[in-house]
Amino acid sequence: MNQPTMLELSDVITELLAAGQPVHFTATGESMLPLISSGATLHVIPNPVRNNSTNCVGAGLKPARNGHRPTSIGEIVLVKSAAGGVLAHRLVNNKSLQTRGDNSQHLDPAGEIVGRVTGVEQNGRYLNLNHPLWQTFNLAIGHASTLQLRIGASYQASPNLLKLLGRKAATAIFRGLLGLACLAFRNPA
Repeated sequence: MNQPTMLELSDVITELLAAGQPVHFTATGESMLPLISSGATLHVIPNPVRNNSTNCVGAGLKPARNGHRPTSIGEIVLVKSAAGGVLAHRLVNNKSLQTRGDNSQHLDPAGEIVGRVTGVEQNGRYLNLNHPLWQTFNLAIGHASTLQLRIGASYQASPNLLKLLGRKAATAIFRGLLGLACLAFRNPA
């Protein structure tokens, strides 16, 4: 019997989420290092706010009846890409719904947010991303990522020493927050 392709699995995952079913699956790739390694199990719930092919994530939205709340900046979301695959990346702008892998320097192409990652299992440990501590970490990492991107874009448009220092500081803050999150994940209290 042939193994299903990743694209076929992506279709099954998005269909289950569209039907309101939570899913869990094994992550592949290195785009979310150091927090999520290839081989980690991701627990994903459906995106609570859907409007056909357009997501309406943003300020002022109320939680869905099932208790899920709208997605916010810094959260790790599951995005269905234009190519049909799925990516678990961090939401860095909830107005334009831009996402980015923690281990990437570039924003992802536009896609539809189909779910929110609520937990990660790896190395025999479970990380509950709904815990207030992790929500705070994710929010800080999301804002640091946005700052890093903005300063990087500003530096590209007009390089000078001050912008270079700002870019390096934003990158250091972003990497430091990721490091703290990973340290806490590997050594829970």
